[in-house]
Amino acid sequence: MLKLIWRILSTTDSLWIPKSVGLLKEMIVLNMSNNTLTGGIPPSLSNLTNLQSLDLSRNRLSGQIPPELGKLTFLSWMNFSYNKLEGPIPQGTQIQSQNISSFAHNPGLCGAPLQKTCSGGEEDTIKQD
Repeated sequence: MLKLIWRILSTTDSLWIPKSVGLLKEMIVLNMSNNTLTGGIPPSLSNLTNLQSLDLSRNRLSGQIPPELGKLTFLSWMNFSYNKLEGPIPQGTQIQSQNISSFAHNPGLCGAPLQKTCSGGEEDTIKQD
């Protein structure tokens, strides 16, 4: 069992989630909350096929939530709140079962489970089969 809780004690403005985290295939808990991380969420996190808990809250992450995360079948809890994420929330069983609070304070996010709908057919472009 591999758990990673990442706390950075730096005030550097250039902290991001390394793509190499996706190589830790046995990880079951990933907590990178409260680190002032910037940039996007790397799609490589979808390689963590045993991941059960993902907390990326209270950072400065931007861009979209990668649709690949919808394929993580063991992921039972996730928190993306208090970031600068935008666009449609990926459509996947695990993501749809999350509480609305998991996506709070990301005014650019839209789609289920939020009540804010996406305009321009954005929801259709990231649905998972």
